[in-house]
Amino acid sequence: MSNPDEFLQQRAENAFEQALQAELYWTTPPELTTQLLALIPSIPVTHNFEGVMDAMQLPSRYRQPEPRYPTPLLIVTAMVVGISLAIAWQIYSLIGAQLGLEVWWYQIQVFPDLGIKWLYDTVPVMRYVLALFSSIRHQLHWLLMAAILWLALDGWTPSFMIQRRSSS
Repeated sequence: MSNPDEFLQQRAENAFEQALQAELYWTTPPELTTQLLALIPSIPVTHNFEGVMDAMQLPSRYRQPEPRYPTPLLIVTAMVVGISLAIAWQIYSLIGAQLGLEVWWYQIQVFPDLGIKWLYDTVPVMRYVLALFSSIRHQLHWLLMAAILWLALDGWTPSFMIQRRSSS
């Protein structure tokens, strides 16, 4: 804090954060909680009136499944979705071949190349402009990769255990 302006700025930021936390913290009145829970049929509620719910006694149809059921269910669901996508891919590829979508898709792929050739013939300086944009894009890809790695490893604290062997 070498500068009084920095001290004042930090003090203002701390005051703002304290005011923001005080405004964002609120509790629901117990009467409102009781009225809202009364709207849900067949769920008896036990609570204390300090605004905090103790527990909700859920009927058996609302309870969590046993741990052995979700994993096979997820596997079966993934298999069904995969098979459905494979069947849909086959059907749509046959329909696309009948309608000539492969030729249309090829024309869409060739169109940017034709547009760039026309642009190069019309404005020769555009070669240098597009080369500049390409090099900037390449550098931005590296910056994006560095940012992603930084965010991924930001909270990572390596814990290396070095074990020394003692010779006796």
